[in-house]
Amino acid sequence: LVSKYHFLLVNNELDKASKLQDQIEQLDGWQYIHKIEAILGRFSLKPDTILSTLSGGWRRRVMLARALIQNPDILLLDEPTNHMDIKAILDLEKMLKEFHGTLIIISHDRSFLNGIVNKVFDLDRGELSVFDCGYIDYVKRKDEKLHSEDL
Repeated sequence: LVSKYHFLLVNNELDKASKLQDQIEQLDGWQYIHKIEAILGRFSLKPDTILSTLSGGWRRRVMLARALIQNPDILLLDEPTNHMDIKAILDLEKMLKEFHGTLIIISHDRSFLNGIVNKVFDLDRGELSVFDCGYIDYVKRKDEKLHSEDL
């Protein structure tokens, strides 16, 4: 809607643009645009970039930005830090800390997990255990649990 609105303004079709502006305001579209711009900025993405020209890491940023813009209740991330540089990972970590929904993360990046995790669900040999702690404490508790099983 917003791109159509800008197109109408550029082509001096003010009556149509005015009607479209009313629609955008009813949908709270201007706030949505600000959110899109903010998230794109945090991922260092330009809105006019053609997706097919991007590398794997940049495409991952686009997909993550898209997910965060939609503000889902649950966000499932499978290896979100793959193909990302350290700055992008730190930015992602900061954004995910601000996320108000539930995060389900599958990752081998222990540093990343340690920065954002506050509960770990561990499925081991068909048994689900819940650890209500950060990642480092989870590793310690898991080791203690395995050690006690050996005794």
